[in-house]
Amino acid sequence: MIDGDGKLTITGEGAATADDAEIIVYYSGKCSADTAQAIVNTKSSDSHVYLGLTNLKPSISLSSTSSGIKITVDDVSCADGFRIYKKESDGTYTKVKTLKGHDTLTYTDKDVKNGSKYSYKVRCYVKHNDGKNYYSKYSAVKSNYYLSQPTISKLTSTKTKTLTPTWKKNSKVSGYQIQVATNSGFTNNKKTVTAAKSKISATVSGLKSGKTYYVRIRGYKTVDETKYYSAWSSVKKIKTQ
Repeated sequence: MIDGDGKLTITGEGAATADDAEIIVYYSGKCSADTAQAIVNTKSSDSHVYLGLTNLKPSISLSSTSSGIKITVDDVSCADGFRIYKKESDGTYTKVKTLKGHDTLTYTDKDVKNGSKYSYKVRCYVKHNDGKNYYSKYSAVKSNYYLSQPTISKLTSTKTKTLTPTWKKNSKVSGYQIQVATNSGFTNNKKTVTAAKSKISATVSGLKSGKTYYVRIRGYKTVDETKYYSAWSSVKKIKTQ
């Protein structure tokens, strides 16, 4: 670690000493002193060991969209970029995207299948003046089950103070959420009900008569007591009987 006075401390099993190592310290001017980069060239083996970026550990969040899984990277101001890695179910991780700079910190993975599990992790890098990229630790792994976005195929109000949306069944879900409100932002008089995975319609009751309601639905999958959601459907509206 490099402290605020520029002192380099090498720790750990087999750490190089001043007698057998040439120590090159690179400080980009963007990172704080304890994240500066140290490259050790051991004279005995002529190998290079990178010791820096120890405190740089980015984080990510996931969300479902109509076209895939959106990965959002929390910015690390002194990084030059980020690399996103993915695995499907119990497979192996592969790099899927490099985000350079800080202008774009999101990536939507469209190579996904309905009902499948995907895991992601990210690490940031700093480009050294030797032309090489040096990497931080990996972020914590985040996982999501991708579920296809549902569509409301029909919306009716045949009974007083009720409405009924209809949708196409998705065999990969554990159930559905139906949400109604009196505004399109779903903040006024919001009501949420659930429907079993076998259902393709649900009646929402207890509404106000003659009122316009906005309606949307999404599927969810429950795994080990955690719910994973699809993107919300497009919104439809109807005036109740």
